[in-house]
Amino acid sequence: MNKKLQDLSTLLKIKLFKKRDLLETLKKELLHIETQIQYLQEQIAQFSEARHKRFLSRSYTCAYDKHLEHLQREQTSLYKQRMALNTQLHNSYIDIQKHIDRIKIIEKIRINKYPLKSANN
Repeated sequence: MNKKLQDLSTLLKIKLFKKRDLLETLKKELLHIETQIQYLQEQIAQFSEARHKRFLSRSYTCAYDKHLEHLQREQTSLYKQRMALNTQLHNSYIDIQKHIDRIKIIEKIRINKYPLKSANN
């Protein structure tokens, strides 16, 4: 029984390390999307300012409008991706915590801090 518990604990630790790797990947993706959003916000601010100057001088602003719409659609898409990644990240944290709790319980059972009830009881 002790060997089985140790094997189960080892398997859960392997899964835990894989999930931690996934968590790090999600964090990197989230950081990348955050930098893209920041860059897009800067671009939108620059184009808005340039469009406003053109508008004040009564110049042609249609191209600026189209480009701003494109940037705003891209920004919305990035916000949706960020929200999905945040959800995945949160779920990964919860999953990792569950694995850690399972490992702790198995280790405590294995070293007899939580003795298993016998079948006779």
